[in-house]
Amino acid sequence: MTKDQKIEHLRELIAEACPDVMELKFGCEIRNKNGAVETIATYSNYGHFTVVGGSSIPSIESDIIEILGSPIGIAEVLRAWNNSDSYPLITKAPDELWDIYCVWDLSHDRIEDQKLSTIDFIIGVLDEKKV
Repeated sequence: MTKDQKIEHLRELIAEACPDVMELKFGCEIRNKNGAVETIATYSNYGHFTVVGGSSIPSIESDIIEILGSPIGIAEVLRAWNNSDSYPLITKAPDELWDIYCVWDLSHDRIEDQKLSTIDFIIGVLDEKKV
């Protein structure tokens, strides 16, 4: 599997665990009817939205051909991993040795910017949780 395919699989796993990443809201990426990928800046309950860097004239939901979802970062990974909106910052028992399984580059929040070994590890954990 290529890195892009792995990222797409990971997006699917996270969307299943955290469906809100696919909601039309600020930051959600969409593919419009012209095939361009755009990021939503504002969205109303009436189906109107504006895009970042786009016209101030709202578009309508029928202009969307695909909802790509919000960017996947460390928060979404931890929510999917923990099945919760909170995550403990310290989980160490006394005298317990820690193993490092993967490293998340905190200078880059998006999953696309992480090492392949990190992506592979997270996919393995989330795939195992589905079983």
